[in-house]
Amino acid sequence: MKTILIWMLLLTVAVVLGGCSSDDGSPGEPEPAYQCPSPTTLDQLMGNFKIALEDMTLEDLDCMIHDDFRLIVSQSTIDEWAGGSRPISLGYFDRDTMLTIHENLFGGETGIGPGGEIIPPVASINVTMLDKVGIWAIVDPATEYFGGFPGVYKARFNVLLHFNNPNQHRYEVDQTMEFFAISENDDWKLLGIWPSEGFTSLATDNTSYDEVMAFYR
Repeated sequence: MKTILIWMLLLTVAVVLGGCSSDDGSPGEPEPAYQCPSPTTLDQLMGNFKIALEDMTLEDLDCMIHDDFRLIVSQSTIDEWAGGSRPISLGYFDRDTMLTIHENLFGGETGIGPGGEIIPPVASINVTMLDKVGIWAIVDPATEYFGGFPGVYKARFNVLLHFNNPNQHRYEVDQTMEFFAISENDDWKLLGIWPSEGFTSLATDNTSYDEVMAFYR
């Protein structure tokens, strides 16, 4: 009888320990790999760009930006930041800088203005307008930054973006921008964005797209 009781006790302990094994820090099933959107048309690419901004999803933006991506910075923005502690050394932001900017934007980080002033974080982004003007056209090989790539297309878009801050302030981007795209493994990727030098809105909180990006780099 004593032997039976001992075996029952050992069996109970084994069951209890077995039930706790999933909580001991041992690795479980690996998380599935992130599935990138696969835009097979240029318009799908732009639709994905809009969704990535409004959903503030860094993974989607990472998927759609080409390794040689360039965001062209206007001369007026470069001049505004010249002479301070954070000058813009090139005429563009590359892929790594663009992803760092959006990691800060999407993560609620504060920015820094050209005079060192604190720029409030972005709570949400509204893509109010992303309207194509004309058609996608093959890029002239003489085009600066992008002409050296084979099979690059560009299209002009009228863009209205709102970067909303928690204190009910917002930065409004209301300008024309050219988007450059290239096909890679049957998917389209953004090769570049070239904002116009000026903007059209009379809103007091209006600024250029590249300047907003400069705040959060």
